[in-house]
Amino acid sequence: MLELIQSINIKIAGYLAVFMVVITMISHGLVILKVIPYTWINGGRSTSYEDQKKQSMVGMIVLIITIPFLLISSSIITININNIWFIIISAVL
Repeated sequence: MLELIQSINIKIAGYLAVFMVVITMISHGLVILKVIPYTWINGGRSTSYEDQKKQSMVGMIVLIITIPFLLISSSIITININNIWFIIISAVL
């Protein structure tokens, strides 16, 4: 099993992760636009549309912040910065 995991190309995994984040953002956007019911998102735990709208907005912000980290960690985008600074910036965010 470990050999299978190690054989996966990190860039392909990064693209798949970004694709899943984009799909999640689209689904939250469709809830905000009232195209799909709010009970389809978040396991149907929201009591009203307004509650789900707030949760979807926060979720989309978190997902937007997540995308650059996925791109950098999977080496799709390379940056020349010391590792310590990346850790400090990550901790601040």
